[in-house]
Amino acid sequence: MQGSLNSPVIIKPVFWYVLSQRLNRLTKNTGLIHLVVWVIFAGIFLLGISGVERFPKSGLIVAAVFLPSVPAVYIHFEVLDRWFRKRQFAIYLIFTISIVLLFGWLIELISAEFVFIDDPDAFVSGKLTLLTFLVVSSGFRSFAEGVRAKSKLAEIEAKQTRAELESLKSQVNPHFLFNSLNNIYGQLLEDHEQAGESLLTLSSLLRYLIYASQKTSISLEEEVKFLDDYMAMERLRLGEKCELQFEKEGAWQGHMLSPFLLIPFVENAFKHGSFATVDKSYIHVKLSVANQALHFEVVNSVKQQPETNSKGTGISNVKRRLELIMPEGHELDISPGNHEFKVQLSLQL
Repeated sequence: MQGSLNSPVIIKPVFWYVLSQRLNRLTKNTGLIHLVVWVIFAGIFLLGISGVERFPKSGLIVAAVFLPSVPAVYIHFEVLDRWFRKRQFAIYLIFTISIVLLFGWLIELISAEFVFIDDPDAFVSGKLTLLTFLVVSSGFRSFAEGVRAKSKLAEIEAKQTRAELESLKSQVNPHFLFNSLNNIYGQLLEDHEQAGESLLTLSSLLRYLIYASQKTSISLEEEVKFLDDYMAMERLRLGEKCELQFEKEGAWQGHMLSPFLLIPFVENAFKHGSFATVDKSYIHVKLSVANQALHFEVVNSVKQQPETNSKGTGISNVKRRLELIMPEGHELDISPGNHEFKVQLSLQL
């Protein structure tokens, strides 16, 4: 297993999402970025010719090449956008050839008149140099646009993932409340005192639900306390009808996880348990932490149709949340059987 719930929302691919955030900040200073790129490009060009010509002549050569090349590159970008992207290739070629001939001639003219004025035999191939500039700059721009498009897609996917997670998490509250109120209604018909205690416990649980629903991660201790309170409320309702156990092992304090990942499995066991159809019904819950991994198991006796245990809204929601939060950081095994229903969940902490 890989991944961690300490960072509750994992966006795939993470690299492109992080890159999109940095690109968004950088694009606010587009002019500065272009200036830096040209300075770097000029520096590389200067280093390339420094072995042939010494400074200051090498600097003059760079100036002679770059002064016409910079406007030529941006004019070529405009030609790319206006005609090449619209598949008007003939018009694009005409303009591109014109740019190469005109600005290439300017490079050669400036070089001859200002750089090699004392050396008539020296020559700079302005057209070939400019063509190289156009190819390299176009390739660099295409790469940058590809990165920007991919990072933008990752950002959109991140927002969609967050929205889906919030939607799934918000469904826990009404689902849990509906089931709990149904249980308390049944208690009211039999024992008013127990129903009153259940209502007090439910109010505490609802406070936690409201608090935790606003968090992306919660302490494992708080989640365990929530499970304890929930099972205490159910114990009041069931009495001797069901054997309830909640075992905790290992150093489970001090860890964080996304809220409401465990309760749907326990709630499902109470909802579909065999309390009225089996003499010795039971729900056994076990939570253990070892080697930075949480292992959670819920086993309950079942009715004659155990397949209903795996189709609840709560189970479906939590399975989807686990896929979104940590697709490679969990293992979930749901095993329906003729006599008992078992859920085993492992999470990397």
